[in-house]
Amino acid sequence: MKKIIMLLICLSISISDSEQPIILENSDEKNYLNGYKIEEIKAGTLVKKISNSDRYEVIPQLETNISVDIQGMVASTIMDQIFINTSSKPIEAQYIFPLNNNCAIYDMFFIIDDRIVSSKIEEKIEAKRQYNEAKKDGKKASILNQQRPNIFSQSIANIMPNDSIRIRIKYVEPIAYENGEFEFRLPLSITPRYGEDNSEIEISKGVNRISSIVPDKSKINPQYIPKEINSGRGVAIDLSLDAGIEIIDCSSSHPILKNIIDKTKINVSLQNERIIADQDFIFKYKIEKKDEPQIATFISEMNGEDYYMIQAIPPKPKKDKNKISKEMTFIIDVSSSMHGNNMMYAKSALLEGINALSDDDYFNIIQFNDRFEYFKPYPVPASRDNIKDGLNYVSNLYANGGTHALPALEWAMNEPKQDKTMKMIVFITDGAVGYEDAVFSAINQSLGNTRIFPIAIGSAPNSFLLEKVAQISRGTHIYIKNNSDIISKMSGLLNKINKPILSDIQITLDKHADYYPNPIKDLYHNEPLVIFGKSDKINNKIKIEAETARGSYKKTIKIKKRRIKEHKSIPILWARKKIDFLMNQYRLNGTNTSDNKKDIKNQIVSISKKFNVLSKFTSFIAIENIISNYTGELFSTNVPSELPKNFEIKQIPKSDKKNNYKLASANISKKHSPRYINNRLPQTSTNNPLYLVVGSSLLLLSLILIQFRKCRLRKNV
Repeated sequence: MKKIIMLLICLSISISDSEQPIILENSDEKNYLNGYKIEEIKAGTLVKKISNSDRYEVIPQLETNISVDIQGMVASTIMDQIFINTSSKPIEAQYIFPLNNNCAIYDMFFIIDDRIVSSKIEEKIEAKRQYNEAKKDGKKASILNQQRPNIFSQSIANIMPNDSIRIRIKYVEPIAYENGEFEFRLPLSITPRYGEDNSEIEISKGVNRISSIVPDKSKINPQYIPKEINSGRGVAIDLSLDAGIEIIDCSSSHPILKNIIDKTKINVSLQNERIIADQDFIFKYKIEKKDEPQIATFISEMNGEDYYMIQAIPPKPKKDKNKISKEMTFIIDVSSSMHGNNMMYAKSALLEGINALSDDDYFNIIQFNDRFEYFKPYPVPASRDNIKDGLNYVSNLYANGGTHALPALEWAMNEPKQDKTMKMIVFITDGAVGYEDAVFSAINQSLGNTRIFPIAIGSAPNSFLLEKVAQISRGTHIYIKNNSDIISKMSGLLNKINKPILSDIQITLDKHADYYPNPIKDLYHNEPLVIFGKSDKINNKIKIEAETARGSYKKTIKIKKRRIKEHKSIPILWARKKIDFLMNQYRLNGTNTSDNKKDIKNQIVSISKKFNVLSKFTSFIAIENIISNYTGELFSTNVPSELPKNFEIKQIPKSDKKNNYKLASANISKKHSPRYINNRLPQTSTNNPLYLVVGSSLLLLSLILIQFRKCRLRKNV
């Protein structure tokens, strides 16, 4: 009996103590909270030096897997971000990443072992409160925020040592169509955004002074891994395409493998298993084109309402000798972010534009960085001598300084226009600014009848800024990624500028139609009309009315309906377009805190929650209701990004250069390897509460047996 009692006592102590961290007692113990010595870290691990210390923090490993499904003109994407904690401390990982500005995120959850933790959408302040509470309680939690329509941030709390957590994000987006070609663009890197925390911009030959305040600069600029470090990371991408129409050709920015299913379907994978996330992945495809406009309507039902997408692809272009006299102002970015190949691409594009001017055109050139300067104080005729001088002016441009785009844009918009010309601005930049709303507000105030045509330069341009500038200025935009794009892309843009356009477009579907974009943007040569709408019942015909350079345009077209069952994309994209429309109204109110602005915000939050679509004012929050971290310790770390291709670390403002990243070159020592005895690290959530109950029960049973034995002894006496 005595042996049984002692066995139960030992077993109870053992069970109740199982999985509890036992802190090593040594003089260096407290320093572990502030990082590791380099000799304590496994070779090949990405680390960051802690300021004013000889210690380093271990950066979590990150893997990204992306699966894309394109149906017609809509892409549905599943993105997995896998965070692995290779350190011996519980961590909070914070990560900034890009997506397309037109995408609609409709779901986020995380997977740990075989457990799926779902998210809900909450107003941003409430989501942050829930996240911080869960983090403090030692629970695993994840929060997804939109910092810009094309920049997002993810935070994951209480990733335990050796944990691997998979964050899954689902989103949909429309496919772009340009010059007879569809283009799917997958952003993988962020060009550092310029904008001082609180600085005045000096303007050369300008008309005013503005403040370039970007209070959330740290939320839109990730930390970067220097080019010389091979982080070992990569992105895996697979793509399936069902065009619904015969595919003539397809190509990609990266080497790919093609699996042709039939004339309308193809599957694509990377030739290499993974690619470096230092430039956008671009997939293009052409379809069979007919002489008549190809119009289709995709309909999806949700909660008893019909949501639709109307897409009209233009016919083959017909010869048109009509041209308009133009006043062309070319604005070129010569800031530090344009250093290297980007500057060469921008100058080449500008030279193409100048050489394409007609005798009856006028032109000017403005360069900008910290300040702006112009070629001439006013637009000059496109004479042979003026063009020659302009070409010489461009050849002497070089990149240096910050990115203050707004003063140059304002000066160009406010410059008086020549009689009998259409005023146009060609805006050549990578868009590396953080004060986008200030740019949009200035354009809304000063645009008049001017149209702006942004040319996005480089491997990771700011698509949100440049596409929105084109939209609100009734222009169009192009992307130039490398030297081979310049001639074809510029030719396409100049054709659009020279051809008559459809402006003031009105469509008639039914009395209760709620469609976006609204108003519909002007259509240029070889561009499609794409509309997302909601209606009780959609008609079989669509009536289009518009203005052209040659007079009024009216046409009624029969549409073919294609009902998509159990497909979320159409309602979700409608909600995203509705939110985009309301955000435009919100921005127009500037810093006004009126009831009108509050009402717009409330509408955005309401739509965001109803359709489960992320917005500026909402967040996805996922919390596992199990305590994982009993230590009371949590080390927060930023997961850095790859620098964009052809971008140098010296192009980043001085405040952003202090990253101090390197790869550890020594194996972790045995002396400091275990944070806990025998490396007993909780892999996920532990069963400590259960063990405590069982252990206590066994201990109680032992005490009862002891008391029972004493009673028997007394009785025997």
